Amino acid sequence: MKKNVLILIMILLILTSCGKERIEDMSKLELRDEKVYVIGENKPYTGTFIDKYENGNLGKIAEFKNGLPHGKEETYDKNGQLLLLNTYKNGKKNGTHKSYYENGNLRTEGIYKDGKKDGISRMYYENGQLWRESKDKNGIQIAPTKWYDENGNPKSSL
Repeated sequence: MKKNVLILIMILLILTSCGKERIEDMSKLELRDEKVYVIGENKPYTGTFIDKYENGNLGKIAEFKNGLPHGKEETYDKNGQLLLLNTYKNGKKNGTHKSYYENGNLRTEGIYKDGKKDGISRMYYENGQLWRESKDKNGIQIAPTKWYDENGNPKSSL
């Protein structure tokens, strides 16, 4: 019984890893007709792209489907600090977007739907205080932008 379960688990692991390529060398990829391809192949790339700094630290990890960004994209500085986090669906931002200062504090955050801002977007000062807040629906601003000083006090709305 234990042997059968182990064999089943191994088969499932093999099947789930099939079809998802992992490329760790940017020079193996090229951009053609606004899609990413492995050089020399005619089928758009599906899989995970990983780029590392010379020191071995992760620089970028991005998921692609049919040559377009699809899934998470994360960008790091050479020390391993997260700088950018995006989520894509069929090549368009879809979901959470966040960027960070080198000190680790949040710089921007927002939500996208089909490549357009859709919800509350915020920008922050490097000290972590809210700088600007806006609200959009389907890429159109639907509320006045609120501005704040470096201490978090409201300045104005536009």
